[in-house]
Parts: sequence; structure tokens; C-alpha cells
Amino acid sequence: MTREPGTGNRHIPINVLFVLGVVLVVALPLLVGVLVTGFLPDVGTLRAGSGWRVLHLLWIYPTFVVLLFLLVTPVARAFGRATHPASGVVAELGLSWLLLTALLQVYFEQPGGAAIAAAIALAALGPFARLLERTAPDDDTRP
Repeated sequence: MTREPGTGNRHIPINVLFVLGVVLVVALPLLVGVLVTGFLPDVGTLRAGSGWRVLHLLWIYPTFVVLLFLLVTPVARAFGRATHPASGVVAELGLSWLLLTALLQVYFEQPGGAAIAAAIALAALGPFARLLERTAPDDDTRP
């Protein structure tokens, strides 16, 4: 018994769904930052547009992560080696905030709204980072 052409099941590979799910879950703190800031008077004025603008979160977080590892982290580590290790952490946090502020300009008419949303989003991303560090396997364990 042969199947007719075009009647087969087409499944999305599980890896694609997994990556998309991770991006959606991690984009939630960014969405929280945008929504909370959107309710602030004068500062949180959102740009007029359709609801499709929310889909920008799907490219903002991956772009943020790539630029964080390619640009921000090496600069902050070099600054920390040149001065004090704690200043490297402060520099990394400050540069991350500036980068996320620039990426969130898509949503706000004023730069202050993007800056506040970036601060809220970074504060909301903190628990995710702690959870990932806690549940990550040790480097010494072998499968």
C-alpha cells in the first residue's frame, strides 16, 4: 500500500520548536519591561503601530545575546582586568543596559522610555540567569 503524493505528514523538527520556545520564554522579561514602561505617563509613550510590533521581541533577544558575547563581554573583561574585577561587572551591566536601550527604541517615542524598559527587562532577566546557573550540569560530569 503506497501513499499518495502530498498526503504525508510534515513535521517541524523538534529542534526548531525547541529553539523557538526558548526565544519566546526568554523574551517574556523584555515584554514585561515594555508593558510596564508603556503605562508610565509621559516617558512610556509607545509608538503608534499594529500589534505585529510585538514580534520584534523575537529578533531583539537573539541580537542582544550575540552582541553581548561578541562585543560587551570582551570589553568588560578587559576593563575589569585593567582596573578591578568588580568594575568589569559594573561595566558589563552598564554596556548591556545601553545595548538593550538601543534595541528597545523600536517601541518608544522617547529614549527615556527605552532606557527604563531596558532596566526593567535586565532586572527581570536576573532570575532566569540564576535559574540557569543553578540547573546547569557541572563541567566535571561526563554523560
